[in-house]
Amino acid sequence: MNLPPRVGVIGSRISACDMSTAVGLLEARVHDGGGGYVCFTNVHATVLGRRDRSFREITNSSFLSVADGKPIYWLGRAKRNRAIGHVPGPDFFITAIRQLPQRRHFLYGSTPAVLSQLVSQLERVLPSVQVCGTLSPPFRELTPEDKQQHYRIIRESGADFVWVGRPFLYAAIAGGEAGVARAISLLHAEIDRDLALLGIRSISEITPDLVRKF
Repeated sequence: MNLPPRVGVIGSRISACDMSTAVGLLEARVHDGGGGYVCFTNVHATVLGRRDRSFREITNSSFLSVADGKPIYWLGRAKRNRAIGHVPGPDFFITAIRQLPQRRHFLYGSTPAVLSQLVSQLERVLPSVQVCGTLSPPFRELTPEDKQQHYRIIRESGADFVWVGRPFLYAAIAGGEAGVARAISLLHAEIDRDLALLGIRSISEITPDLVRKF
């Protein structure tokens, strides 16, 4: 399979493809019996990748790493690569389900209530959707037994695509309690930076004149 070239954005390698091409590549990958994962790369992921080599290697080793964030898309276009498109994760999720009605989808992450609501909404908007399973993992470090059970449930569901949500879940799977703690520290640092850029020191100091409605 010929994959699209990648565009370098401060170390992260972004796939030069648009929404339609990305969906087509996913279908071809499944049809050929291949696997892999897709990263939806925004500014935060790119900046984190610049600071954390191991994280950057994860996104750069993906089957596709698409421009989820508009600034990433703009930077890619600025490098005169017209093939790159803006591919937001939520839009891609709906587009893939709509264009690939023959494929089976498994939803992994969040809470049982949220998953149930999401499935109901999908079945209402896209009656042809095939959701073959959902799983809400416990919000703690997964044991080896947990992981084996989850792998078995997903395999036995016959899923073609597994959609994973919730950043703290990624952290828990990757690093357990330490991973979640690191994710929290990253978000805390991001909030501190945003407050500093606004010239304030706490959320309580945010006033209406600092907020712009788009």
